[in-house]
Amino acid sequence: MDQDTQGPGGDRRTVPAKLTAAQRRQQALELRLGGATYEQIAKAVGYSHKSSASKAVAQALRDIPRESAEAVRDLELARLDEMQLRLTARFRQGDLDVVAKMLRVMDHRAKLTGSYQLPEGAGDLGSVTAAFGGLLASAVAFAQEHQPDPIPEMEPPKDEAA
Repeated sequence: MDQDTQGPGGDRRTVPAKLTAAQRRQQALELRLGGATYEQIAKAVGYSHKSSASKAVAQALRDIPRESAEAVRDLELARLDEMQLRLTARFRQGDLDVVAKMLRVMDHRAKLTGSYQLPEGAGDLGSVTAAFGGLLASAVAFAQEHQPDPIPEMEPPKDEAA
């Protein structure tokens, strides 16, 4: 086969094979930022498995200069803010089914911002227990503040025959 079309990665006439490894990682990252799953990325970019796509995205993130990585994080945080805003509106209208979704958004934000990391010197169980107690108290206060209005009690109908 022709030297230009055959290489260590296989036939280079296919779209994914024409791209350099760095270009494929960049494309994988862009797809991920757009909301694609790793399985979708693997198919689109030509990775053999979704784990390869995941590794490519992770490497692409490591390749980004620090300033750009912060911009990506800020973009993701803005998306999470938008999601939480919409979910909170539904929660305030009495839709309690969104609570699990809200908690997942909050969990993702905490992981992204490093909120789950313990402060220096806070590795003892007492500190962890105190921090968890504070988070739990905040969550309970939030839930109590944002409960839907109770249904007012109604008087039984009066018997008109009496």
